[in-house]
Amino acid sequence: MSTSAAEAPPQLDPITRLQLAVSDLSGLYTNALGKVLNTAELTVQIDGLKRKHDLQPEEAAALQRFQGEMAQLQQQYSGSPGGSASGEWNAITPMATDFGEQVAKAHHEIDVLADALRGRHRSEQAQLERLRELDDEHAAVTQELRSEVQAAEVIREELRRDLDSLIDGITQQRSLVPMA
Repeated sequence: MSTSAAEAPPQLDPITRLQLAVSDLSGLYTNALGKVLNTAELTVQIDGLKRKHDLQPEEAAALQRFQGEMAQLQQQYSGSPGGSASGEWNAITPMATDFGEQVAKAHHEIDVLADALRGRHRSEQAQLERLRELDDEHAAVTQELRSEVQAAEVIREELRRDLDSLIDGITQQRSLVPMA
């Protein structure tokens, strides 16, 4: 399951939110085109079957099924069944209107995200200054790390000497104690 741009957590960076919005728009175009093409095909099939005078039982059943699907689309996109002045209901017009509104809204969201991204743009001078700051910060952290490593090395050497001294003491102690 993908996350849409509208559902994207605000902590996502602007580029990721823009990518999600473009992906949502692509999905919307695909869905809209598929539904419109399916509806157009359904309309053609209904018209073709209506023109036949002697429908076979399977063709009559298909016509009835297609007309039921068209009635569902009509209910979905116009709110109530019924025909136009010509007696036929055009499914594509309300679908196109609905999808057009969705596409316009998605494009607006992309524009808002793109404008926000443009607002984050820094001049070349500002970018160079930020790079200098980061470089200085890196040098300071590197120096601090080197100091810590040197201090740890001193402690390690002291511990090594103390351990060697302890081992030598234990070894001498064992050599003085007679073995049974």
